[in-house]
Amino acid sequence: MTSDRKRFRPLGPYAAILIPFEQDGRLDVDGLKKQIDFLVDSGISGIFPCGTSGEFVNLSIVENCEIMDVVSQGASGRMDVLPGACASSIDGTLRLIKNAEKNNCPAVVVCPPYYYTLNQREVLSYYKEIIKKTDINIILYNIPAFTNEISMDTFKELIMEDKVVGIKDSSGNMKKIIHYVQAADELRPDFAVMTGTDDILVPALIGGCTGSMTALSGIIPEVTTQIYRSFYERDFDKAVKLQKSILRLLELAESILFPAGYKLVMEERGFKMGHLKQVIPEMKNGEYLEIRKLIKNELTKILRDKVVPTCVQGGER
Repeated sequence: MTSDRKRFRPLGPYAAILIPFEQDGRLDVDGLKKQIDFLVDSGISGIFPCGTSGEFVNLSIVENCEIMDVVSQGASGRMDVLPGACASSIDGTLRLIKNAEKNNCPAVVVCPPYYYTLNQREVLSYYKEIIKKTDINIILYNIPAFTNEISMDTFKELIMEDKVVGIKDSSGNMKKIIHYVQAADELRPDFAVMTGTDDILVPALIGGCTGSMTALSGIIPEVTTQIYRSFYERDFDKAVKLQKSILRLLELAESILFPAGYKLVMEERGFKMGHLKQVIPEMKNGEYLEIRKLIKNELTKILRDKVVPTCVQGGER
């Protein structure tokens, strides 16, 4: 295929956004637009909709395309929108990619197929077929807790594809990440390695990651941008202090089925999340109120000394 595809390298913090729904399960368009306006002014590099935090797996392709449309229109070229194009089939992935192309997104994030267990030869073939049938830039998505893993050998072959410009690694495994970075340095220095795990943002940056795509970047972008700024100013003590400051909040968010806990945190920031797409164990009112209280207290502590964020778009390895 031939195209006028522009080379693209994702850098800095991207928000893996949570999606608000009406009580009847429909997309809360106004609530999503409000969230996008908040993020556009936050100093982060861009937005990652239709990912795991965005509950893509609980939504139809049509619903994911609607989210893609609303986010792209809301961003209006003011920041990058890198949507997930994740499906269990090639046809589904290509439908999502086509919609991303319609919205002029610079790249899409593509995970391996899920549900059926594939060997690495099959994972490689899947990506090769996607690459052959589209012209958009592709960011690999390694999230082995939910999909087939991208092995190091598969990674080394895929990064030699010109259309593959980065990887989002949500394994939380620093050993894996550091080997991705080393392989990229040796084989493709312009390749972007990004973490998808808030807990290890600073270690990942120290290890050579060029950016991140995480849920907290969409909830407390003030802190994420400060971490990046401190890191690139070589104030590592401050970066580590900021990293540690969010760990208790992450524990609270993850004490409830993902991403319901993160949605509680987002609501404490003033964004109505509405209907939950997945079934979660019923909580007694007292338990629910206690978790909300703890989340509110942690947010207050974290944001007490926040500064007005400035744009942070990462740097070179």
